[in-house]
Amino acid sequence: MNRSRAATTFSRSLRRAGLLALLWAGALHAQTSLYVTVGPYFYRFNAVTGAPIAAPLGNTNSFTWQSALDGQGRLYVALSGQQNVGVYDASTGATINRAFLDTGINSPSALGLWNGTLYVASQSQQRISTYDAGTGALLNANFIANLYVPEYLAFDASGRLFVSNGDGTVGLFDAASGAVINRNFITGLSSPMGLALDGAGRLFVASVQGNKVSVFDATSGALLNSSLIAGLGSPRALALDASGALYVGSYNAGGGYYEVGRYDSATGAALNAHLLLNGGSISSLNLQAVPEPATWACLALGLAWLGCRFRARRVS
Repeated sequence: MNRSRAATTFSRSLRRAGLLALLWAGALHAQTSLYVTVGPYFYRFNAVTGAPIAAPLGNTNSFTWQSALDGQGRLYVALSGQQNVGVYDASTGATINRAFLDTGINSPSALGLWNGTLYVASQSQQRISTYDAGTGALLNANFIANLYVPEYLAFDASGRLFVSNGDGTVGLFDAASGAVINRNFITGLSSPMGLALDGAGRLFVASVQGNKVSVFDATSGALLNSSLIAGLGSPRALALDASGALYVGSYNAGGGYYEVGRYDSATGAALNAHLLLNGGSISSLNLQAVPEPATWACLALGLAWLGCRFRARRVS
């Protein structure tokens, strides 16, 4: 094979590999699931199109608050009405354990997972307790105490825990030890609830009474944008996907319904302000970007085809 032909063959293979990579990225994007908790129910939608995958996916039989995915197919939900945390199969919605915590907890609201530990905040006891995420066994009942109506939790990659509070603050703590980093990391907010962190070190905060989403520097607490998204109706739940889209659960007063909007997290521009409509108050949003088994199979077949084509070219 002469040098020119070899270059042509390589170029074709490179183009095909590039095409396959684009298809792979598209498949990953298309398979991102958005989990929405509303009242006692949780739903699953295609995060890009809003098409229902399972609506409802499951029923907790309880008033719910924050929820979290563990990355292994389990959805944890704070069950305020049952004073416990329920665990559900994220694919089928089947109940794994409706009373997961061995000790229960009063008025559970904020909930999060980090490093094999389940963090659960009690509004009435003004504290965060920790549990083994695998067994539900109590690790520390007073992991963080003296909070003021803790609402939502968020963790960054370095193990810092952010807590939104009913007194208009966001507190910052060490997720490993519970040590206080700054109880008043951010102040002067109007009923902060939903929190979300991106890889660029930005903290997004939903203000229920402020009817907006603000952005802060996650390291210093400095305000970056007081009204990234304004004019919302009591925004409560937030979530970010890998593409930089910010999902916001809020109330549409004109339409008389709750909805999830999809926005550009950098500019606040609406990608789809009415992605999902719902009849009940949205308490939590979660995203999971894992391809379905069929997608993995197609990708494997595509890679095998590319390898065979390249080998055939070399032989010829």
